[in-house]
Amino acid sequence: MGLTTFFLLVDGAARPPPEGEVSYLEMPEAANIGAFRQAVFTRFQSSLPPGLRESDLKVFKNKTAEKRLNLRTKLAGYGEDEEDPLVVQVPKIWFQLMDAHTHEPFEGTAPASVPLT
Repeated sequence: MGLTTFFLLVDGAARPPPEGEVSYLEMPEAANIGAFRQAVFTRFQSSLPPGLRESDLKVFKNKTAEKRLNLRTKLAGYGEDEEDPLVVQVPKIWFQLMDAHTHEPFEGTAPASVPLT
C-alpha cells in the first residue's frame, strides 16, 4: 500500500504561504522527500517556468516551517493530512524595467516580482 501525500504548491515569496488548493500524490511506502520533489516536478512541469530545475523546488514540512526538509528524509509521517500539507515552494522571479540601450533602470521603477504558479 502507498502513501497519500498532501501538499500545497506556493510561490517563493509567500511566508507563511497563502491558503490555496491542496493537491496530493500517491507515493511508495519507502519514498523519501527527494522522490516526492521529483514527482511534484514531473506532475507540474508543464505549468512551471521554462528552465526551472527540479532542484529549484524546496519542500517544507508544513506552512510554518522555516527550514526545508532534507532530500533523504523518509516521506512517511509528512503531508498525511489535507489540513497539514507539505509545502512545495517554487522560486520567485524578480525583474526591473531597463532601457535596452543604456542598460539603466527606467526612472521611477523598482524591482518587482511575479508569481510563478
